[in-house]
Amino acid sequence: MSFPSDLEIASQANLRPLTEIAANAGIPAECLEPYGSGAAKITLDAI
Repeated sequence: MSFPSDLEIASQANLRPLTEIAANAGIPAECLEPYGSGAAKITLDAI
């Protein structure tokens, strides 16, 4: 039995915009500090 590699799993993922994910968590887009296209930090104002 073989397991898929991390790369195989990651290549099958459907990425959603960070603003959409944050909105689902109740975090407004203006509280995000983007770090590239796939990562962001949340400002202290959001806490």
